Amino acid sequence: MINCKAFDLNVLNDIIPNMDDLIMRMLTVREKEILALVAKGASNKEIAMELVVREITVKTHLYNIFKKLKVTNRTQAALLYKETK
Repeated sequence: MINCKAFDLNVLNDIIPNMDDLIMRMLTVREKEILALVAKGASNKEIAMELVVREITVKTHLYNIFKKLKVTNRTQAALLYKETK
């Protein structure tokens, strides 16, 4: 059992050098497509038109993206996406 008080969080950086990349790997291909368009500044409607889906589908994907990335809005998600590029 690990003593949480003594555990050095910097050890994680040695084990997983880029946590952002690991998080981005959790996204589906479609979620990555949507996130890339969000990062380019596209609106939900524009994304829906580009990917030939309904706007509610885009919103559902964004909800899932936010949960996986542990962010609360599209700006935070876009910034995290750009950091991994």
